[in-house]
Amino acid sequence: MAESTLRHRLHALVFLWVAVFSVVAGLATQSSLPRLREAALEERTLLGLSVARSLDSQLEHLFADLRELSSQIRPPFREHVESLRALRLTSPFRHSIYVLDGDGALLAADPRATAPIAPEWLRQRESVTPSLRKAPAADPVVAIIQPFAVAGRTHYLVAEMGLQGSPLGAFLESLASHRELHLLVVDRGGLVLAAADARAVARQLPAAEAERSGAAAARPGTAIDAPCYACEGESADRFVTIRVPLELAPWEVIVQERSSRVFGAVRWARSGLVGALAMVAITGAALAWSLSRSVVAPILRLSRQAEGLREGDLSTPIEVAADRELTVLADTLDEARRRLAASLEDLETMNATLEQQVDERTREVRRLLDRALADDARRRSLVRRLLSAGEEERRRIARELHDEIAQLLTAVVLALERIPHEDRRIVQARELLARTQDEIRRIISDLRPSLLDDLGLAMAVRSHARDFLDGRGLSVGLEIDEELHVPAEIETAAFRIYQEIATNITRHSGAENVAIELYVDDGALTLSVEDDGVGFEPAAEAGTGILGMHERASLVGGTIRIESAPGTGTHVRFECPLGAPEPAAGAAAADDPPTAADP
Repeated sequence: MAESTLRHRLHALVFLWVAVFSVVAGLATQSSLPRLREAALEERTLLGLSVARSLDSQLEHLFADLRELSSQIRPPFREHVESLRALRLTSPFRHSIYVLDGDGALLAADPRATAPIAPEWLRQRESVTPSLRKAPAADPVVAIIQPFAVAGRTHYLVAEMGLQGSPLGAFLESLASHRELHLLVVDRGGLVLAAADARAVARQLPAAEAERSGAAAARPGTAIDAPCYACEGESADRFVTIRVPLELAPWEVIVQERSSRVFGAVRWARSGLVGALAMVAITGAALAWSLSRSVVAPILRLSRQAEGLREGDLSTPIEVAADRELTVLADTLDEARRRLAASLEDLETMNATLEQQVDERTREVRRLLDRALADDARRRSLVRRLLSAGEEERRRIARELHDEIAQLLTAVVLALERIPHEDRRIVQARELLARTQDEIRRIISDLRPSLLDDLGLAMAVRSHARDFLDGRGLSVGLEIDEELHVPAEIETAAFRIYQEIATNITRHSGAENVAIELYVDDGALTLSVEDDGVGFEPAAEAGTGILGMHERASLVGGTIRIESAPGTGTHVRFECPLGAPEPAAGAAAADDPPTAADP
């Protein structure tokens, strides 16, 4: 079963790679076939464009020659026949050249017996005509017409080109690289004006092809499956046809070549792919068979010996007669077998010793952990009592300042007000006492705001923000839930944390705006204070104030998160669940003896 499985996997792997190679090669070839087709079509289109641009260039030069000649000839026009003959013999339009007046009457011509074209072909601009017949039995010609003015009247200089034996045919014949490449120039009526094969000249294209020629005269076009226009008789082969219109004449250049020749590279690539895939499949099958015979059998023998090692047989040597790689593997496994056998007793001894040491270390760690937990509980209980004592001492000092010092100052103010003499020193004393009263009230509020005891945390924060932050020119935005119900210990911790944040803002931040949020959500109190000050690095600048906030938060089971960076302002967020702060710490504190700090 193992041999069959291993062999099948090896065969599957080889055939998988053959399949992957075949798919990749097929996709690559299929993706390249459209490009080969496009390249073949682009090559013929480029030839058509080149021929069309060359003909346009020749027509442009001829128009320039006609313009120059028309600017020189004047009545009597017959005296310029030699000039007309010189131009006729040097241009492709060498059939005839003549001058007409505005009514189409012949004024001068070379040769003299030339018959002019019909007046309806005359235009007020430079133009080239399609094929036309000046008489029913006459051979067709094409004409180039150059209007010019003499003495305020329009005249026409006309040059004609006969279709048979024209220079255009010789030009196209020089460009045809082989006999199966057909180059033609046709007009919009589908008449062949010139061709690389002179036998196709003056041939009329089939009606459908002539109609297509006229409809597509304004833009290049491509037909993949078209009949041959230059072939003698009917041809069963289909031709790729490229049509490129001229800009200066109502003609178009047609490039035709057999589809089998144009797309020969595409068919060759497809056939080559099929042959290559067949060779790859045959090679893969031979490779799978040879690998199965030369690799699988030694591996199976080695696998059976390794199976015995896995089952705990450390006494039987591992050896196999095979290629060097499998021999090295067998020697390595045998060396491992000998080392395992030699180390087994040492491992058992070490295991027993290690278990004993682990037991001893575990007991020691438990003792240290219990001691650390007890010390931490005592520390937290002591800190809580110290903070409670501090708060109680603040209340006591605030009450004494309010009940004794504040009342005493009030009595002094009343006594000074009874003195009728308006001495400057008495006025200054009244002002000083008034400022002293304000400062005493501020100190009383900082020590223990009466709003915190009377109306709760929300009003205390709102009042402190109005007096402390607004009073120092900061713009404060408040979003405070007025219906808060918070345990007294959490309320005090939250207010002291807020006071520390507000003090840090006024001392260090340089902020202009402060946003304060206070609310309860999902059973937890949240205090959020954000400013737009200079910011700082919380990890690098953690002073006693920040450490104190963290300590107060931890004592009531809350957390402090500070988000800040230089130049980005500071955001401090205090969150505390509204349950018993820390029952474990409180329970530990109940067992501690009372200290002098207890209220």
